[in-house]
Amino acid sequence: MKMFRLVACLALFGQLHGLSLPHLVKIFGGNEAPIQGYPFLVNLRRDGRFICGGFLATPSCVITAAHCLQGRHRQLYDLTVSTQQQCLGDRSVSDDVRHSWFSLVSPHYRPSHGVDSDVAMIRLRQPFNIPIESLPQIDFNALPQKANLTVLGWGMTSNYGHHWNQCLQAAHVGLVPQNVCRVAMRHPITSNMLCAIGEKDKDACQGDSGGPLLQSGRLHGLSLPHLVKIFGGNEAPIQGYPFLVNLRRDGRFICGGFLATPSCVITAAHCLQGRHRQLYDLTVSTQQQCLGDRSVSDDVRHSWFSLVSPHYRPSHGVDSDVAMIRLRQPFNIPIESLPQIDFNALPQKANLTVLGWGMTSNYGHHWNQCLQAAHVGLVPQNVCRVAMRHPITSNMLCAIGEKDKDACQGDSGGPLLQSGRPVGVVSWGYECGGGFPGVYTRLSSSPIKHWLQSLLSRYCSS
Repeated sequence: MKMFRLVACLALFGQLHGLSLPHLVKIFGGNEAPIQGYPFLVNLRRDGRFICGGFLATPSCVITAAHCLQGRHRQLYDLTVSTQQQCLGDRSVSDDVRHSWFSLVSPHYRPSHGVDSDVAMIRLRQPFNIPIESLPQIDFNALPQKANLTVLGWGMTSNYGHHWNQCLQAAHVGLVPQNVCRVAMRHPITSNMLCAIGEKDKDACQGDSGGPLLQSGRLHGLSLPHLVKIFGGNEAPIQGYPFLVNLRRDGRFICGGFLATPSCVITAAHCLQGRHRQLYDLTVSTQQQCLGDRSVSDDVRHSWFSLVSPHYRPSHGVDSDVAMIRLRQPFNIPIESLPQIDFNALPQKANLTVLGWGMTSNYGHHWNQCLQAAHVGLVPQNVCRVAMRHPITSNMLCAIGEKDKDACQGDSGGPLLQSGRPVGVVSWGYECGGGFPGVYTRLSSSPIKHWLQSLLSRYCSS
């Protein structure tokens, strides 16, 4: 879900003019850029998983966005920095990877109050073998209004998810006057930020966070994030939803889901990140009120195999965005505690509830986000087609609540309930809480209904 059309960038110490904000996405409207032209560009990884971009200010120091450290700036044992990667799946030689030593976050950065001063420095344990003259100087001068700027990153290139092998992209953007930006955005634009956008809405997006904004090859800023909660929701007690699960890769939260039987999970197909046959690192947890809560072994299961809707084609959109995961061992949960999927058509005035651990603001996903619920209502298909910029098919339904209550990033895969029974799966949308409907996979759709019923009967009865 793309939260911002404009890129809000931070002016670093008066000279950096733009870090990239995070959505975990490609640079919209950009083109692939050769990494050889940007030897100072780095990507940050936790446990080997890409999280953000950044750049070398010196061979031993990286500048990135503060939110990229995920509130763990003192816990860097699993944070590595890589250079010379054209695409995220490219193998790195040992000389192009460094471990982090310590980090310092701007003293004015207060994530609970917004993303002002969103910048941090990471000191490496060992400097990169790169000549100092290969590193561009940070430009601490004020930018001219008609500055020609370039934003770089490995972020998402569509609203359909972040590809594990995303290649480096670049896009040309121009400054947006602060007064115009303040009107366009729904959050404060301070003197420590700048805004930019390109022709045909070229833009940085999720995954570009922490990357540089350049003018004439010199550094002017970092990209910020688009990570978000169920907007307008309230904390919900997990005890009331024993069928609710969260999915993790290498222990890191990625999506929600729900138990259709003690041994089978229903989630969104895009949550499997194109790796539905590689489940060795995918675990499923129940009974977690907040994502940071410790799970006992009886509340965690490993995945055995998964099946994705045969009509799901991520290269063509997010139609039929649903998948089933078979667990290696069923959960110890009475079958009567699990709600039956409601495969019936929904009444137009259905009262619906969406659940998840997704973002609760446009400022990033909190590592210890607690379960949220929000009440939403159906949006007629013809109205939704006009509101959204992508096709709304018969396999989808749209919903939104009062005061723009909505699902958002991190809620994907979670259930949409009517009278306690699943009728949809959180799939995609725009600008969480921004007035656009959320889009869900419709479980009453004839092809999805028959596919799921067949799977549940064949693989999930034991």
